[in-house]
Amino acid sequence: MKDGFSLLELLVVIGLVALLSILAVPAWNSLAGGGRFTQAAYDASGLLELARSEAVSRQTYVWVGFQPITNEGNLEIRMAAVASRDGSATNTSASNLQGLTRVLRMPQTALTRLSDLNPRTQDLFTPATASVATNSIGLNFSVGKQSFVGKTITFTPKGEALLQGVIGPDDGYDPYIDVSFRKAQGTTVKTDADDAAVIVDGGTGTIRLIRQQ
Repeated sequence: MKDGFSLLELLVVIGLVALLSILAVPAWNSLAGGGRFTQAAYDASGLLELARSEAVSRQTYVWVGFQPITNEGNLEIRMAAVASRDGSATNTSASNLQGLTRVLRMPQTALTRLSDLNPRTQDLFTPATASVATNSIGLNFSVGKQSFVGKTITFTPKGEALLQGVIGPDDGYDPYIDVSFRKAQGTTVKTDADDAAVIVDGGTGTIRLIRQQ
């Protein structure tokens, strides 16, 4: 019976360990990417919950902005919330907008419409929705150096929600609003990977996250 390993046996073991490590990297990257996407979806849902709560408790208007950008060659969404200082929805000057949150990042994520998600995800919520991704009548505002242009959700002091940014006395809520996401790699939107949507009930402000488990 021999003691220890020969040099050849050690080299074989080292080679196998190196090969397994190389094979494990793509799988680990996939798992890590999926975890980041899931966390980003929950962050968006949480931000909208916070915005509605602040609108009701402060009896003011709160806007949540979603800004798609390309950051160092990668698609990304940035989001933040601001509130009206004087409680109105017509005085939208920068001096009357108070930042409620810092800018949150959703890396490697693309903003899209619920109707562009995987059919199985769409089947989780069938009523028609108005989409933040195509919104152009929202509020323009800035938080720090980040500008948000048009793609906003407005929460009223009653907790209702609508896409319109500057609100008049005859403007009502949108029945349902979707903020939908697809996973991205570089500047390519992946149609065969994770997707999700946050649904806002305009009449109550209730937030619901839908995604494949």
